[in-house]
Amino acid sequence: MQENGRVILPSDLRKLLGLAKGDKVLIETEGETVTITTARLRRKRAQEIAARYAQSGRKVVDDYLSEKREEAAKEIQTITGADLENPA
Repeated sequence: MQENGRVILPSDLRKLLGLAKGDKVLIETEGETVTITTARLRRKRAQEIAARYAQSGRKVVDDYLSEKREEAAKEIQTITGADLENPA
């Protein structure tokens, strides 16, 4: 570590993380443990976790949006008393 707090990462570690000059890293601490990663690697890890729960042939985003639309329609109906499914 340099006097001003800068840390130099060895070239092998920079290559492993796919870092180039000027790239930003994410630094987290948990107790006395320091973790250095990148947004790209964090996103890749999240996608791998999500893939374990994905169901073949099912579009989770479409299901989510459909559910939210139904909730919104019910809320509007409650507020206005209007029946959006069968307008008069």
